Amino acid sequence: MRINVLFCIGADGKNLPTFLVFKGEKEKIKEKKLQAYSKKKSKGNKIYISFQENAWADAEIFLKWLKIIFL
Repeated sequence: MRINVLFCIGADGKNLPTFLVFKGEKEKIKEKKLQAYSKKKSKGNKIYISFQENAWADAEIFLKWLKIIFL
């Protein structure tokens, strides 16, 4: 299985939502909430998922990521 991961940390140190690109047919981006557990507390993290024929972060995927995360 091939997966490409796009992630970003802001200048203020905050993690922005992760964007995963799986190998497969193109499909609308789906939002999935995953639970991140720590010793003190748990937080919900947003993860966006998309599909591309070769799991590449091509121009189309990159533009989707920019629009979702920054606009």
